[in-house]
Amino acid sequence: MKSLAREALRISFGSGAALLVFLSAAWGGSATSAAAATVNPLTIAPQAQANWSFGRHLQLRSATFTNGSFLPQSTILNAAAPPFNSPTPGCAGGDMSPELSWTNVPRFTRSFVVMMFDVDASFTHWGIYNIPGSVTSLPENAGASGSPYGAQVYNDYGAGQEYDGPCPPPGLVHHYVITVYALATMLPPLPAPSGLGLLPDGETLFFALLEGRYVILDSASIVGLYSVPASSSTQSPNSRLQSRPKAN
Repeated sequence: MKSLAREALRISFGSGAALLVFLSAAWGGSATSAAAATVNPLTIAPQAQANWSFGRHLQLRSATFTNGSFLPQSTILNAAAPPFNSPTPGCAGGDMSPELSWTNVPRFTRSFVVMMFDVDASFTHWGIYNIPGSVTSLPENAGASGSPYGAQVYNDYGAGQEYDGPCPPPGLVHHYVITVYALATMLPPLPAPSGLGLLPDGETLFFALLEGRYVILDSASIVGLYSVPASSSTQSPNSRLQSRPKAN
């Protein structure tokens, strides 16, 4: 997994196909089928090819952090300990999704998907889909529970259909890839993972993107970094941050 993560970071994050191939391999899927679903000329809409041919790629940026820099504390999980069995001592952050905006939107875009994925831990922190095609930005904390900006899936903490920020085990610097996908259609309501009786999660959304009929016109990514010092002891969350505001 670590070698796959390094390879993903080597690839230009402007390539949605490359990122999807990596994610498919990380989740145990077929990288070959992922590539076929995203880069086969027969499955790419003509308008997307035209968009690429003139070099007008979708571009993603954030006012919250600079691409390749460490994420600010406002985006970090706020919990005495993450809601799963982990050696992580807990983190005291604001737990708000970062502000995002994108430009060079392809023609005929009907909707957007935004995902935040930790490539070092194969962990989905956020997935929001069916963002209307007329929208070109999300404000800070758009990933709060009940967000009006789109439908959200369960993150891998299992804490809810919302954004929950990084809180990795101490030591390793983790890389958090945020990707926006421009789609030529809206996604249908996503089903719960088979046999688990849960709500849709990041893997459900990922494989929905791989289905050929949901044409990805273009995508763009940025990456943020975060680590907990190896000598860190259990952190006490700031009580002021315990209840984050609703998205507005």
